[in-house]
Amino acid sequence: MPQTEMHYLFEPRSVAVIGVSHDPSKVGYKIVNSILAGGYKGKVFLVNPKGGKICGLPVYKSIAEIKEKIDFALISVPAKSVLEIVTECPTGKIKFLSIVSSGFSEAGNSEEEGKIVCLARKKGMRILGPNVFGLYSAKASLNATFGGKVTKAKAGSLAIISQSGALGIALMGKTETEKVGLSSIVFEGNKADLNEKDFLPYLASDRGTKAVFIYLEGVKDGKQLAENIKKTAAEKPVVILRAGSSAKGAEAAISHTGSLAGETKIFSAVMRQSGAVLAESLQQAINWSKFLASAPAPKRENTVIITNGGGIGILAADACEKYQVNLYEDKSCLKRIFSSVVPAFGSLKNPIDITGQATAQDYQKVLEKALFSHEIHAVICLGCETAVLDSRALSVVFRDSYKKFKEARKPIVFAFIGGQGVKKHLLSLKEKNVPIFNEGAEAVSCLAGLYRHYRQQKRKTEKPRTVFFNEAVTKKVEEIIKKARIEKRHLLYSSEAGEIAEMMGINLPESQVAFSKEEAVKAAGKVGFPVVMKIIDKDIVHKTEVGGVVLDLRNEQEVAEVYGQKRWGQVEIAAMIKGGIEMIVGAKKDRDFGTIVMAGLGGIYAEVLKDFTFKAFPISQNEAEKMLAELKSFPLLSGVRGEKERDIAKVAEIILKLGAVIENFPAIAEIEINPLAVFAKEEGAKALDVRVVINKG
Repeated sequence: MPQTEMHYLFEPRSVAVIGVSHDPSKVGYKIVNSILAGGYKGKVFLVNPKGGKICGLPVYKSIAEIKEKIDFALISVPAKSVLEIVTECPTGKIKFLSIVSSGFSEAGNSEEEGKIVCLARKKGMRILGPNVFGLYSAKASLNATFGGKVTKAKAGSLAIISQSGALGIALMGKTETEKVGLSSIVFEGNKADLNEKDFLPYLASDRGTKAVFIYLEGVKDGKQLAENIKKTAAEKPVVILRAGSSAKGAEAAISHTGSLAGETKIFSAVMRQSGAVLAESLQQAINWSKFLASAPAPKRENTVIITNGGGIGILAADACEKYQVNLYEDKSCLKRIFSSVVPAFGSLKNPIDITGQATAQDYQKVLEKALFSHEIHAVICLGCETAVLDSRALSVVFRDSYKKFKEARKPIVFAFIGGQGVKKHLLSLKEKNVPIFNEGAEAVSCLAGLYRHYRQQKRKTEKPRTVFFNEAVTKKVEEIIKKARIEKRHLLYSSEAGEIAEMMGINLPESQVAFSKEEAVKAAGKVGFPVVMKIIDKDIVHKTEVGGVVLDLRNEQEVAEVYGQKRWGQVEIAAMIKGGIEMIVGAKKDRDFGTIVMAGLGGIYAEVLKDFTFKAFPISQNEAEKMLAELKSFPLLSGVRGEKERDIAKVAEIILKLGAVIENFPAIAEIEINPLAVFAKEEGAKALDVRVVINKG
């Protein structure tokens, strides 16, 4: 939807409430009360078949009676009456329609919901909801919501998009207690029509919005959402909190790539790739959103902790390690900066400990040293309540220091720990937008969120590498797929999957298929000992799990004995490959985000260690290599403890080829190599086992 059109939703010149009630306990009445109490200056129209007056405003008996066009309308009637009301709306009369009513797809009534959206589109309307709590816009002084003390929403620079209505209202209340100012809050409900991807372009360009917080439970049109988040995050921070991170939300899939690429893992990877920062809790999301809306961009990441207590300093240092906040450790430089303001019995190592005898004046001196140091880029300032520390005086130092640091474009966060005397000063500082918290870990977490945002923005967008398939390859792959479908197989035989991989230019060990003991022995002789014997069965996906792989057979006798014992029938005899680091690489078609590529530590431990990384395709060669660097096991590839560096470039190249397979052959749902034996740099890699899953259609 054009950004100019969305202007009418967030800055409506006129608002109508359809189904308004004379009963103050009803939702329709509460919405009107909120609109009027919020100070909305535009025109307000009320609709109820009974007519009369409500809150001093005339009530129209139908929408048709209203002669003017309406930018934004809300419906608050039983679900069974909504379609009738939409039918009565004249074409072109209303631009945006928020359906407050519940009882649609969330209650299993998707058909009615679909009819409403289809009809609304024909009449030139866009639908917000159904099952929503309305909209708040500071720019329009519009509070068209209900529930809670919503009329006290504080105007500010944070926009919230919430799929949950009740949580969204609770968030409005929580932002009040946390002293967070809102530019807008929009409730999505069932997202039958409009959703977060539609709101982002407007919020990206809105000068009054400095950060966006999105609470999500599900995704519609994930590829467009990712693109719009990328554009928005380039302008201002985007913080996302997604519910449903348990395994229950993941799709069941037949291969490792499918089962491991659960919805949450893919969602998180794509959102980070798009530039969003992902919060782990509601409180963290609020903290980050408020801080990122006002914090200056860090020049670099040399961070110093200043504390009057060793304990809280250590806890903060632990949090820095957890959240990947870089503590500045140049001892000579720290000594030069702080030696004149830190007592001899304090600590000049980071954390800088000015001891429990520190006064507010001591804090001021050490903060000024950090402020004017070019080597220090950000500060975490911690205070513990002590007998010698005047809490009021320290709160003044924190307030003034924050102002100075902000003017100098240097990020700073605070934590103040103590009793009731400290609590009132915390609230006072929060009201002044000072980023102060109840404990050091929260302060560290906020700085980490800021760093994550700017790290992601520094990544250069690179042109994806294109992998082409010639006509002969395309024809052969399609023939393999056609044969499998005729035989009602959704899993290709390993020989077929291997053939596709070889056509992509991926190396495999030499192998042959055998149907008898004699053929197996003969195949082993041709391949060359030692060999691996693998079962071939259309119903077996993970051969290792059913004992379907026997390694290191060294002569004809061992091959004959194993074949006789297993009685497998059809087998694959392949050369035994040793010496490579075992990786897993794959690609699949995700219903939300399109083609997804993945990589991780492979072999039989793939699902045990769960060391994986995902990216939305297409990506460049360089991005694929950086993707591998995200793995905890990356040191195994880069060379650790004297080990050789592995052929990282070749692994990245294979990832791109697998992604291209999914992009170019819609019939292929998943392709996976596990294990991929990765050899020393410039020595390549070999796919020891390839799985290809085709769509059932």
